[in-house]
Amino acid sequence: MSEVPPLQPNFSPEPSSPFDLNQWINIWKKALTQPSAATFEELERHPLVTMQNSLIWNAISGAIGGLLGGLVAAIFQNGSILNIFTSAIFGALGALIGLLIYAIIVYAICKAQGGTGTLQSQVALLGTFVPPLILIALFLGQLPILGGVISLVLSLYQMYLYIVATQAAQNVTVGKAAIAVLLPGLVVLCCAVVFGFGLAAAILGSGISSGLIQ
Repeated sequence: MSEVPPLQPNFSPEPSSPFDLNQWINIWKKALTQPSAATFEELERHPLVTMQNSLIWNAISGAIGGLLGGLVAAIFQNGSILNIFTSAIFGALGALIGLLIYAIIVYAICKAQGGTGTLQSQVALLGTFVPPLILIALFLGQLPILGGVISLVLSLYQMYLYIVATQAAQNVTVGKAAIAVLLPGLVVLCCAVVFGFGLAAAILGSGISSGLIQ
């Protein structure tokens, strides 16, 4: 009886430069147009999909976003050239720090639910869709009237991609992945609501005590 040859991935196993844009376009296209746990499990084995490369491309996307924001400020608000480069630097740092903090929180929640994946896998898979979505949202979100709707749709779709990628990276069910992805946002929202009510109560109390509010 002849042996069945193992399935081969549809990408070259040889490592390439992290700046091989052609390969990254194919990676981003696959993640954005064929989102599933199986797709992300396949991408996880791609030699370019690493934690380091994910951080590089997220920093680049953040820098481009900051650079364009700085340019707009320079054109319409008389900003300086220094502000343009400062915006690019802070954009890159913000993208890096935000990605890492969120990935660590999601990883910790998955771990508490029995997940067996690694933080490296979590960050690596985020690099397969977050960088292009940052730029897509940046450009399409500026469209008049439709910009807000497009931004909302992209945000919901990105949340779905987060869930499916987390399911693949941490080897958990889609329900547990959803809890890990959505819980941090719900906690932040609850804290904001509590803080808002507390601030309003403090202002109201201060107004009453000072006689400004009868």
